[in-house]
Amino acid sequence: MIRTLLALCCAVAIQAAEPLAYAGSGSVAFLLRAVAPGAITGVTGGSGDALAALAEGRATLVGLSRPPTAEEDAALRAARGTAPATRLLGRSAVALFVHRDNPCSGLSSAQLVAAMRGTLTWGELGVGGALAAQPVAVVVNHPASGATTQLVETLLGGEALPLAVRCELVGSSVVQAAAIDPAVLAVAAVHQATPALRTLPLDGIAPEPGAIADGSYRLSRPLLLAWLPRSPTAPGLATLFAALDDPSATRILAGLGVR
Repeated sequence: MIRTLLALCCAVAIQAAEPLAYAGSGSVAFLLRAVAPGAITGVTGGSGDALAALAEGRATLVGLSRPPTAEEDAALRAARGTAPATRLLGRSAVALFVHRDNPCSGLSSAQLVAAMRGTLTWGELGVGGALAAQPVAVVVNHPASGATTQLVETLLGGEALPLAVRCELVGSSVVQAAAIDPAVLAVAAVHQATPALRTLPLDGIAPEPGAIADGSYRLSRPLLLAWLPRSPTAPGLATLFAALDDPSATRILAGLGVR
């Protein structure tokens, strides 16, 4: 929370422009607003809604916290006759959060899958006391979000999200669940970290800058902006890109876990 507030205080000053209609990743929207407050407006429906919003004309700019699928790309081409133009905002990660009083030291990919299926207790992760007999309660963002999509595709091979996993509508509610309940394992964007939480390693690798940048942390991910290249260039798009090219934007994004 402290680093988030510092980043917001240092947001890039940009010239006034009509806000861009935005759709897609909530994580990307959060980061854009940190760099350029007022540059975008709109409701975030998750990465799964991004290219559909472009195809349907609901947005000028969209964000994805994963690469677009072949099906999404094909649907956009069919509707608009073109693939999207894209820009890499940076690399970030999906992190595993627990209550700061939960002493768990980390878990493997296989253990995370077992937790998602509702078959793992905290005792099996070496946690004693009152938590030992309790199941690891996995909480994630809604299924269309980039974080949850990546989790499912990376660890479950694309199969349906197990019924034992609890879904929340927004990432802040995911991490709040772990801040309240030590039995919760929250899976959310790394920038959602707060002082009430601890971040766990996955397969012995923590979501730290080097591991995010080189992809050795298994749940690292690209953050992408996309727009229609054949549409008239909105003034706000050029203004936003100028803000993102400013050196201070790199510092802001780095403070929020983007590499």
